[in-house]
Amino acid sequence: MVTIEIGPFVFCAAHMGVHDGRFEALHGHTFTVTLRLAGSLDGAGMLLDFRAVKTAVAEVIAPLRRRTLISKHPPGGSCTVEDGQMVAECGGRRYSLPAADVVLLPVANTSTEALAEHLLGQILPCVGGTAGVERAELMLAEAPDTAAIVTAAVAHLDTRLGGDRDTGLIVGESRPTCAGGAAGTGSGTGARGWADTGGGV
Repeated sequence: MVTIEIGPFVFCAAHMGVHDGRFEALHGHTFTVTLRLAGSLDGAGMLLDFRAVKTAVAEVIAPLRRRTLISKHPPGGSCTVEDGQMVAECGGRRYSLPAADVVLLPVANTSTEALAEHLLGQILPCVGGTAGVERAELMLAEAPDTAAIVTAAVAHLDTRLGGDRDTGLIVGESRPTCAGGAAGTGSGTGARGWADTGGGV
């Protein structure tokens, strides 16, 4: 089995998770995403086209950049839109933010662990059409000494994007295009150390 590593991809975002039944204080991180894919090489000695996966990861991350990330349904709380403001309440703490600056996510909590699982779920359909890829691992770091790692078996899908996926965005939606397909048809240059810095962090 061969493992390739793609990243890091960097983005800044704010969030307030739910701890002990209430929102924690609003704060932000410079998040770093690293993706690892493992499987068997094809006849050309490749696992997949790195360019397609880089594009998919960048497009999944793009809507989160410079936004406040909030759970759609915070446990014990609520999120509503009032006069262009996203009002989030939980455990006696209330936030009112411009709705355009907020991304509601289909996660129980915006913990680093839940965010990592969400990101991997958005990326998996783009590698599911590649016969050789068997396992995916995504690491999301919120600080140099704090990270969450999630792993998943890769289902081999008939299409690159199979089915609707809940990105949870308030305005618009971003879906990985898997440009060029995910099959091993491109160069492996830059498998490590590639950073998505377009438009800043």
